[in-house]
Amino acid sequence: MHFLKLSIILLFSVHFSQLFLSAQSMLYFKENSGTQTSFTLSDISKLILDEGNVLVHKTDGNSNSYAITDIRYLSFNDFMTRTPLIPCERNSTTILYPNPADDLLQIRFETVKEGNVYLEIADIQGRILQREYTTSQTGSNHWLINISRLPAGLYICRLKNRNILETIKFIKY
Repeated sequence: MHFLKLSIILLFSVHFSQLFLSAQSMLYFKENSGTQTSFTLSDISKLILDEGNVLVHKTDGNSNSYAITDIRYLSFNDFMTRTPLIPCERNSTTILYPNPADDLLQIRFETVKEGNVYLEIADIQGRILQREYTTSQTGSNHWLINISRLPAGLYICRLKNRNILETIKFIKY
């Protein structure tokens, strides 16, 4: 488990690509104790892995240090407020979980009309690695996606419903 956390954190420390930064503006550290700390991405100059710690260097010269074993997760979504991750339509929401995921990814969404829903999973370079589709029903929908063939890393999930395109980032262990 320590290796998995280290691998996930390493994804964040290598560098932030422009694609990655353009859609999100905050990074949240959730510790095992339940404490959550947020950072504005434009205020972070670099993330460093140093002897079992994650060091967050900020542009103002200050830094924060977290023991890898104390980090529950890193996320671009604020799970403390329990706000929906993305809207699917004006009258509905979409939630992708767990994030980080292992072999299965679950997507819950509400729709006001039946229709086709298309899913694409891309790596951070934009290469489409997986495509699936389903038919949504009016109301609550649940979709289970097998991601066991994907290697560990950071991915972009695109959910298309008629003329609407939603994007959620997730991490695979």
